[in-house]
Amino acid sequence: MNKFIKLFFVALFAALSFSLTSCGDDDEDAPDGALAGTWRWTYNDPDDGYCTTTLEFKSNNRCVVTETFGNYPEDNYSIEVNYSVSGNVNDTARLRMWGKTVDDDWNDGTCVINVTGDKMTMYNDDDDIVVFTRIK
Repeated sequence: MNKFIKLFFVALFAALSFSLTSCGDDDEDAPDGALAGTWRWTYNDPDDGYCTTTLEFKSNNRCVVTETFGNYPEDNYSIEVNYSVSGNVNDTARLRMWGKTVDDDWNDGTCVINVTGDKMTMYNDDDDIVVFTRIK
């Protein structure tokens, strides 16, 4: 069970750098239309089943993060966090997400993202890569 909770942080916040970032200047771009929408990443573990992370980026700089656990539905959850984007997501952009976790802890992290068609690739400072697929 702990494996899936940690997987969330691998999929999202571990894909983000976990490093605290300072507040951005006014140079942050408005959210790009290429990012708006719903994105999904699914991890399948042969022993524990699947975990799906869904990110719904809204135009008000809020993102709904939903975790679904195949073998542990009692651990499913959905939270809403803030996000900002610096740069062009169709090239290279920095995505910052911050807010309360499901355990009511504060988290703040950044990663580099690139959107190509229906794929959003996230890279963190540790060279971890997670590829989300647009579902709407």
